[in-house]
Amino acid sequence: MMDNKNNFIHAEIFLDNIIRKYKVETTSKYTISGRPLFEVSSKKEMSIVCSEIVDNHYLLDIKILNQTNTYGLEFLEQKSFELLDKVNEIQSHLLISMDLCGKLKDVLNFTELHEKWERIKKDIRNPSVEISKIISDGNQLYAHGSQSFAAELNKTIFYKALGMSLIPFDGIKKEGNKTFLYNTSSLLFPQIEKKVSIVLDDIVHFSDTPATLLILKNKRSREDSDIKSEFIKNFPFLKRQMGKYKYDLFCSVERDNKVQWPNSIELTISEVLEPIVSDVACKIELIKEDL
Repeated sequence: MMDNKNNFIHAEIFLDNIIRKYKVETTSKYTISGRPLFEVSSKKEMSIVCSEIVDNHYLLDIKILNQTNTYGLEFLEQKSFELLDKVNEIQSHLLISMDLCGKLKDVLNFTELHEKWERIKKDIRNPSVEISKIISDGNQLYAHGSQSFAAELNKTIFYKALGMSLIPFDGIKKEGNKTFLYNTSSLLFPQIEKKVSIVLDDIVHFSDTPATLLILKNKRSREDSDIKSEFIKNFPFLKRQMGKYKYDLFCSVERDNKVQWPNSIELTISEVLEPIVSDVACKIELIKEDL
């Protein structure tokens, strides 16, 4: 349900304290004038359990059970890849607070994560230019506390997808236009926040399984002056080539009818300001077990 300010006020998922395991695949691509700049992908198995809902916030315990990362940075030395794996390992266990709009508000075990990062740094000797950049990025990520860290996680495709799947859609279903505003970060320039109008485009009730499929899309994307200003600042040499702006989001969420937990989530987002294109995708599938 939503209030008159478009805030979600009642959770829908059922608290059963069951640990659910999911297969997760993510990809992120960035191209300029049709030429690939980088492509990053990962495959993971994760466990998720919601321990409580407090003040309209989900308290989630999320663990990465195993993962394989492809960084798309073949020019880096092996030591850099090893360090990147260690940095990713820091986030293998997160205790998070997520609001009903699907946004992380806090990381409750941030102190533990920060300590892991400091220990990793102490073991680094004579860093190369590439490793120095990884250290600088890590320092920036962990320098400003738990809520700032949560805000950075909100920019990742996995937490965009998970957050979208846990939004209470009952109130939206009752709205005439089935539309709500979704606050998210730009793919092209993640420091810029966007308000995207999302419509609940279709609801499919399966006859052969106790589940419901929800289809969500953004309405037509509008010109974004903030994105264009940032483009000119970062790519002045491409100013004359700057073309149309386009933002497309598609999300499908299959939910269990009894407890409302997601069985599967697929989210794809494409953001284009010609000649620059950023595409991200996330697929999350429940690993069927005897629950």
